[in-house]
Amino acid sequence: MKPQTAFDSLRQGIERYVEKGDAGGLRSDEARAAAAVLANAFPRIEADGLPLPVCKILATYHWLAFYVDHRLTDAQQAVRLFHHLAEIDIGHVPPELHVLFRRDGSGNREPGQMLADAIRILQMIELVQAPHALDEAIRLLRALVAEHLDQLPMKTPALANLGMALLKRHAGIDDLDEAIRHLNAALELGEVEPEAHAALRNNLAVALSNRYRATGEVADLQVALQHCRAAVLEVDVVSGVFPRLLGTIADLLLQRHAMLGGTDDLREAALWQRWGLGARDSDDLSQAGMHEALNRVCRVLYRHSGSIADLDEGIRAGQEALRCQPDGGGSDSCQILTGLAEAFRERHQATGEPADLASAVGHYRHALKLVVGAHLTVTIMVGLATGLADRFARFGEPADLADAMRLSASAMALSAQTDHDLRSLALGARARIMRVHFEVTGDLAVLDESIAILTAAIEAMKVISHRSEQEHASLGIALLARYGATGDIRDLDRAVEVAGQAMDASDPQRTDTVITKSYVAEALRLRFLATGSDEDITRAVELLEEIVDVLPPSFPGRAGYLVNLGVTLEQRDLGASLAAFAGASGTRTAPASTRLIAESRAGELLMGADRPAEAAESYRRAVELLSVAAWRGLGRRGGEAMLARWSHLASEAAATHLGAAPLTAIQVLEQGRGVLWTQWLDMRGDHDLVRRRAPELGQRLLEIRSALDRLDRDPLYQPASPAR
Repeated sequence: MKPQTAFDSLRQGIERYVEKGDAGGLRSDEARAAAAVLANAFPRIEADGLPLPVCKILATYHWLAFYVDHRLTDAQQAVRLFHHLAEIDIGHVPPELHVLFRRDGSGNREPGQMLADAIRILQMIELVQAPHALDEAIRLLRALVAEHLDQLPMKTPALANLGMALLKRHAGIDDLDEAIRHLNAALELGEVEPEAHAALRNNLAVALSNRYRATGEVADLQVALQHCRAAVLEVDVVSGVFPRLLGTIADLLLQRHAMLGGTDDLREAALWQRWGLGARDSDDLSQAGMHEALNRVCRVLYRHSGSIADLDEGIRAGQEALRCQPDGGGSDSCQILTGLAEAFRERHQATGEPADLASAVGHYRHALKLVVGAHLTVTIMVGLATGLADRFARFGEPADLADAMRLSASAMALSAQTDHDLRSLALGARARIMRVHFEVTGDLAVLDESIAILTAAIEAMKVISHRSEQEHASLGIALLARYGATGDIRDLDRAVEVAGQAMDASDPQRTDTVITKSYVAEALRLRFLATGSDEDITRAVELLEEIVDVLPPSFPGRAGYLVNLGVTLEQRDLGASLAAFAGASGTRTAPASTRLIAESRAGELLMGADRPAEAAESYRRAVELLSVAAWRGLGRRGGEAMLARWSHLASEAAATHLGAAPLTAIQVLEQGRGVLWTQWLDMRGDHDLVRRRAPELGQRLLEIRSALDRLDRDPLYQPASPAR
C-alpha cells in the first residue's frame, strides 16, 4: 500500500465514523495496515519529518480508534501525535484534550475551573499515559492552593489532588516533602466522609513509605503504619478503599521486616490479608489485590521460616488472584503472574518438583507478553532466564540455555535504566547463566566476560555497602569457577579477597546472607586445600556452623549447608564430619539429591577410615535414594541425566559388601543398575484386578500412565495455558 492510498483510506474511515457512526473503517485490518504504512513512511514527529496533514490524520485515527476499541496503545499514540500538533496550534487538538497541552498557567480561569482542569489532567494521565502533562496539573494546583484556596467551598480536593500529583511525579525528596505537607493539611480539615478520609490516610501512608525508602527515616514508616491501621478500621469492608489499605499495610510491614527481621511483621501482614478476604463476599478486583498481597507476604515468610506450607499458601493465593483478575491482562495481571511464577520457582528449588518449574517458566512467559515498564520487565526477564537455566540443568535442552543467555543479556542491557538493586539482580543472573554456559562448553572466554562485567560494575560503584553484596558474591563465585578450570592461584586469592568484601557488604538483618557466608566458606576451604592454611579452614568451619545454627531444622536448604560443613570438616574432624552428613541425610524435607550426596560422601569417608560395615550401610542407603532422586516426574531424559552423575555409585556400594555379604553386594548392584527398568516394569503392571473392583480408580491409573508416558517423550511438557 502506497502512503497516499493509506492516507485516503484512513481519511475515509474517519469520515464514515464521524458522519454515520460506522466504526468498521476504524476497526478493519486495512485501517491498521494503513496507519502502519504512514507511520513507517514518516517516522519522525518533526515539522520537517512528519507532514502536518499526515500527523493530523494519524492522530485523529488513533484517538477515534481508542474510543471504539479502548486500546491503550491507540490512546498513547494519539496523545504523542497531538502533543506535537499542540506545539504548532492548539486548534489542531480535540477540545477534550486541550487541557493536556495548555501551557498558560492559571490564566483567567476561575478557581473552580482551575481545580476541574487539574483533576481532568490527572484523570487523562491515568487514562492515556501522558506524564508530560503532570507538570501542568501541579502548576495549576499550586497556583490554586497559594492564591485561591479560601475561595473554594471545600479545600480538601485541591490539597489532596496536589499531594497525589506530587506523589505521582516523585521527582525527588522535595516533591515527597511537599506531598506529605499537603496531604496532612487535607486530613486536618476533616471535611470529607469516612471513606474519603481513609483514602487520604492511605495516600499519606504511601508518601511516607516512599520518603522512608529515600531517607531511611524509621519514624516515617511507623507513622504510615499508624495511619493505615486506623483507616482500615474506619471504613466498611465493602468500601473500595478497603483492599487498597490492606495492600499498603502489607507493603509497610514487609519493609519493616526487611529492617528488623523476625516473623512478627510477616505474620501480621498475612493476618490482615486473611481477615480482609474473609470479611468480603465479592469476587472482584479487590479480591485479586488482597490475594496478590498475601502471595507476596507468604513468599517472604517462606524465605524466613523455610516452611513449605507458607509457600503453598502463597501459591494458592496467587492462583486465586489470577482467577479473580478479569481477562485482558494489564499491569495488575502481570504483577500477579510474576509473583505466582516466583512462588513456583522457589518451591521447585526446595522440592525439585519439575511441574513447579514448568509452571514458573509458563507464568513468566505469559507475564512477559503483558508487561509495561522497564523495572518489571527486567524482573521478569531475570526470573525467566533463571528458570530456563534451572530447566537446562535438569533436562539438558540446549534451547533453554540459549534462551537464558539471550534473556539475561537483554535484562542486563535494560537494567542500566533502573535502580541499583535491579541492576544488581540482572548482573548476578547474567553472571550465573554465563557460568552454566562455561560448565557446559568449557569456553573460558564466556567466564572471562562474566568476570569482566562484574568487575566493571563493582568499580563503577566506588563503595562497598550492603547494596553491592550480590555483585561481590557473584564475582567471587566466577573467580572460583575459573580457578577450578585453570588452577591459577591468583584467581583463588582474589576470590578470597572478594569474599571478604562480600561479607563486609552483607546485611546481618537479611536471612539470605547465608548464601554469602556459604560462598566465603567454600573459597576459604579451597585455599586451605591449595595452601594448607589452618586459619582458612578454621574460619570456613565457623561460618558454616553459624549458618546451620541460624536456620530452622525444617528449612529445606539447611541440609545442603550441612553437606558443605561435612565436606569442610573431612580434613579436621571425622566424627563431626559424619555427624553433619547424618544430619543432612536425616532431613526429610531436603531434596533427595542432597541426601544422596550426604550418604555417598559418608560412605566414601568411612571406607577411607577402614570402617567397611558402616560404609556399606551408608552406600546402601545412597543406592535406595537413587530411585527417589531419579523419580518418574523427571521424565526419561531427566532420569537418565540424574543417574549418569551417579554411574559409579552401584559398583562402589557393591564393593563395600563383597567381603561380608556377597549376596547383598549383588542385590545392591542390581538395584543401582535397574532404577529406570524397575520404573518401566511398575508402569506396565497388570491393573486388571483394580479395574474390575474399582473401575474409576483403574481408569485414573491409566490416565496417570499416559501422562507419564507423555512426560517420557517430552520432558519439557507443560500445561498449554499456565495462566488460567
